[in-house]
Amino acid sequence: MKKEAVKDILQILLGSLLFAVSLNVFLIPVHVYSAGFMGIAQLLRDFVSVCSGIQFPFDIAGSINFLLNILIFVFAFRYVSRRFAIMTLLTIAVQSLMLSLLPIQQELLLQDPLVSILFGSVLCAIATVITFNGKGSGGGIDVIGIYLSQHNKGSVGRIYMLVNTSVYLICLVFYDFETAVYSMISSTLLSFAVDRIHKRNIEVEIMVFTENSTELRKELLASSERGITCWSGYGAYTESKKDVLLSVVTRDQMQTFVRLVQTIDPKAFVIVSSQIQVYGNFQKQIV
Repeated sequence: MKKEAVKDILQILLGSLLFAVSLNVFLIPVHVYSAGFMGIAQLLRDFVSVCSGIQFPFDIAGSINFLLNILIFVFAFRYVSRRFAIMTLLTIAVQSLMLSLLPIQQELLLQDPLVSILFGSVLCAIATVITFNGKGSGGGIDVIGIYLSQHNKGSVGRIYMLVNTSVYLICLVFYDFETAVYSMISSTLLSFAVDRIHKRNIEVEIMVFTENSTELRKELLASSERGITCWSGYGAYTESKKDVLLSVVTRDQMQTFVRLVQTIDPKAFVIVSSQIQVYGNFQKQIV
């Protein structure tokens, strides 16, 4: 248990560092504004700097993002899980520290802005997935999305769209068309990359043909915490009865599931199908 906790914390630290690098080294130098609460924090940073006339020695967007997420932390603590809320608070605190300590790159490392956006967005996606794997999150709308996914209460897409559209409209009004477009491109690339990389967001169907279904059902239910549908089949070639087990799991659960089947019943026949669509009462475990 302690090893798992240490591993989670290390992943959160690494994810937070990569997140800060993606913003301060690649995205902010080409005037890209993040989506969600971080984008709001960046806009508030600009507003505070203009109104106060103070040039801060470090980027205060991370600190503003931390303050914005206090209510989100309380929500996560009460409605998602205490451990997740604490890990999320740790993530946001480390991200804020990293963004403050890591100076913003003054000269572009990559001369083409679109290449910088591509590289920075993919790096940010990797950082996000590493953080999710550490059972934390960057707070903000992510927490609301995880809550809705866990309780099958609909999609967070409309909330994302509302917040992000507001951020980009403000960029369009107060900055220029290029800034708004670059920010939208970055947000789209980030979302696409996270969906492709994050294994807990990808479902696969597993069908098992076995003669030892009783023990398999018990062990698989305990290890995966996923439902299993069972029915009786008949092998035309072997002319023998078989039990058929069907389950839908996430891709990161797949290897454990299949390995357990092979351990308990080495003669079992297993079919794994990807590219499936799942509707109904399937509880996503994003973190």
